[in-house]
Amino acid sequence: YIVDHTTSKYYLWSNNSMCKKFPTGRQLRIVLPEFTAIEWSPDSWLSIRLVETQPNGLGGFFVDLETDRLPTGTTISFRFSSDKNREICVLIQ
Repeated sequence: YIVDHTTSKYYLWSNNSMCKKFPTGRQLRIVLPEFTAIEWSPDSWLSIRLVETQPNGLGGFFVDLETDRLPTGTTISFRFSSDKNREICVLIQ
């Protein structure tokens, strides 16, 4: 990574980081302390995708959203099945 200036294909989001923007060409990886289902949409909820977190082997859970092929300027909206009133949005920049 240092020698070849390679970047990760993932951009991490957690309740602690609360990123609002991430670079084009990366998958959004959501890291959480508990299992949950996540609804997400790249088009203002015109289409909804449902994914579930999986164990990360360290006592937490994660899921990768397939955002790496979405264009710059796309807003990713997601919410947790445990709290559907809380919507989180991040912008691909």
